[in-house]
Amino acid sequence: MCEHLLVLDNWQVQAAEILGLSKQYKLELLFMEATKLELPRIEKAFAAARPVRPRRNP
Repeated sequence: MCEHLLVLDNWQVQAAEILGLSKQYKLELLFMEATKLELPRIEKAFAAARPVRPRRNP
């Protein structure tokens, strides 16, 4: 399954939906990618990734 963040400026709304679907269907979020090497875009992508990144048990 693939889900794209449609607008990085509004990622908070999309992140909440993605997390909800992940919990509802018991799906682990495995990775994220950024398609352009533009620093402002990558910084937004990293900020969006923080709340949805996989949690590792130590």
